[in-house]
Amino acid sequence: MTISTALWLGLCLLARGQGRPSAPPAAAPTPAEATLTMPASGGRLSTGLYVQRGESVSVAADGAWTMWAGHFGRSNALGHRYRVGLHGWGQLMARVGDGPEIAVGTAKTFTSATAGPLFLFPNTGDAGMPAPEGELRVTIRGGQPVDQVVAALAADGVQVEATASGGVAPVYVEAGREVRLDAFGEWTMYEGGEPVSADGDPRRRLPDGTRWGRLSVRVGGPSFGVGPWQAVGSQGVYRPVRSGLLELAPAVGHFAGHTRAGTLTVVVRGGQPATDEQRRAAETAAQDYERESGCVRLAQYRKLLGVPEPVCSPPLMKAAQAHAEYLAARSQRGHLEDPPTLGYTGRAPLDRATAMGFKGQMVTEAVHGLTDALVAVDSLWNTLGQRPALADPGALSVGVGVARGKTAAFVLLVGVAADQTAKPGPRSAAAVYPADAQRGLPLAWSGLEEPPVLPADLPRPLGPPVSLSTNLEDAAFDDPRLLDRLEQRVPTTLVGPVTTPGGTTLLLVPLAPLRPNETYRARVSLRAGETRRVVEWRFTTGATDLPPLPAPRLGDPTNPPVRLDRAAPLRLPAP
Repeated sequence: MTISTALWLGLCLLARGQGRPSAPPAAAPTPAEATLTMPASGGRLSTGLYVQRGESVSVAADGAWTMWAGHFGRSNALGHRYRVGLHGWGQLMARVGDGPEIAVGTAKTFTSATAGPLFLFPNTGDAGMPAPEGELRVTIRGGQPVDQVVAALAADGVQVEATASGGVAPVYVEAGREVRLDAFGEWTMYEGGEPVSADGDPRRRLPDGTRWGRLSVRVGGPSFGVGPWQAVGSQGVYRPVRSGLLELAPAVGHFAGHTRAGTLTVVVRGGQPATDEQRRAAETAAQDYERESGCVRLAQYRKLLGVPEPVCSPPLMKAAQAHAEYLAARSQRGHLEDPPTLGYTGRAPLDRATAMGFKGQMVTEAVHGLTDALVAVDSLWNTLGQRPALADPGALSVGVGVARGKTAAFVLLVGVAADQTAKPGPRSAAAVYPADAQRGLPLAWSGLEEPPVLPADLPRPLGPPVSLSTNLEDAAFDDPRLLDRLEQRVPTTLVGPVTTPGGTTLLLVPLAPLRPNETYRARVSLRAGETRRVVEWRFTTGATDLPPLPAPRLGDPTNPPVRLDRAAPLRLPAP
């Protein structure tokens, strides 16, 4: 392809202008002129030109091709008389960005309704291209070379790359300051998938309505981002609620398991290349965001049970963070000797907590391999090994640590402090989960946890664990059962009773996923000393496996207070 063009001087005015980032520049640029060869076998062709909304573009084509050699004679750019949809099979088509298809044929002048790169392609529809043959010679007047557009924008911003696998860019943005992003290029969302722009796939949407593959952004530290994503697409405005580094990734939702490929060029205006000091501050802020989220999430679960919300213990917060940083450093550098230099003192959780000043007699530790605190706490809550400790009516002290090396480490400590007396909640004598009348419960549980509790040969997936925790001494449970809406007994396996320092927990695990939008009834006979009672409660599943609780709002005055205490920073040995 050969392109001759004048430099687009007006684009710098657009980069500094106000309003919608896709608005045309104040001074009309000199349109580019390009002539290229388009073989039938190439299918969709990127012209290398970028077109602004409202810009006039002329396309003319001569030559001949066919979509099925040997069965149809060659035709010009109007395509064959056989029609696919509204146009001839093989008619030359155009699209600007994620805008509508435009029938070009042998010649067409149009005003673009969208901004974006200009693509050409033959009209094939469901007929496809069984045996394409021939080529067209296409002349284009309009648009500007993409590299010139990128260079003009980058003169007033920072140019970075966003890979389909996602990642943190070395760009620091400040809370409340408007950030503008312009993205160029394409990526694929699954192996062999059709390339899509930063605006995502117009035919496929995630449950929240976002296009699959749409460029999304949030802030965080050098190793991970935090908080909700905002989809921005190929041209968007983002106003971060906290300072940090930009994390860029395609919106994938529950399609995260697919193999993605490709890289976008993204120009960020409103940010700056991150300094070392900003990177360190951003990492600490990202860790503390997830640490606070973890404390508040556990409080959400315990509030549902009716047991006291956990108290954020400074010694446990220090111990949890020091251990998370030790685990992250070990994943980064391999096996580390001399653990005390990393704030890791003692092999047992209680030893490590005691070294940080904890005065209690019991500490239980749960570790997860994610930095996302909501997902980590949800996952740990739905394990048989951790539910009893997390639901313990007497476990009032909590600590959370988050760090990331080559792998992530989320550390959750719960304990009974020596100077704390368990304050029984109104239902702590029979604290149940799911809570009575709770709705939207997930349908299934993978049954995966380490160390395993259930036999490895038990078929998976299972239903979500159902539990009853009590602070009564010498508690015993009789005739536990789970019933469906027809009062038919649901096959379950029992785990426990499990004794913890502040109580006893019994768990029922359905042997198969539960049915969507169905109400179940759990029933357990509870006895302790002279106490005899039958505990019954109902819960309803959701339509899909969505999170069981809404995301907490950090900073809400109704949340329990969270202290983000830390031990001394890590002193890593030389590599």
